[in-house]
Amino acid sequence: VIVVSITLYSYRTTLGKQSNGNNQADIVVELTKDIKIKEEMPAIDGSESVSIKVATFARKNDGTFNIKVTGLDSKTNYVNKDVNIRTLQDNAFVTIELDKIIDANKDKSISIELSSECNKGEGIGIYYSANKIVENASLSINEYEQIGDLSVKLLTESDELNLFYRIAI
Repeated sequence: VIVVSITLYSYRTTLGKQSNGNNQADIVVELTKDIKIKEEMPAIDGSESVSIKVATFARKNDGTFNIKVTGLDSKTNYVNKDVNIRTLQDNAFVTIELDKIIDANKDKSISIELSSECNKGEGIGIYYSANKIVENASLSINEYEQIGDLSVKLLTESDELNLFYRIAI
């Protein structure tokens, strides 16, 4: 008897050079109603989701933060979403699906904007590097330019078909 098994699985792949949040010089800023974070960076073609490294400060936070990803050339709104912060894990990446796949032919650069309505002591932390990681990118907090970059990953999802043959006697 020959049994043929077909397994389909998907996995996420990081695209391009991005800050991975594993630098010794990482900084965390609490995202509150008084803080607006914006990173402009080169678009990476085929990106389907964005992943941001967050901190909960080892507490259960209540509220949301907003992420907005916009194409700087076409003004395409790739996502504008409120994310519930109650279930986020401390010092981990949160992945947000984009509504549209990034097309680098239309947008050479994108803007990632983060905001929240949380009060001080109730918001999540957002990681960013103290050093420049992404070429031709700029990070600002409350419109003041920073030296580093957000700890962010642009991801694509790939489906891969694998065939496994199993022989049973």
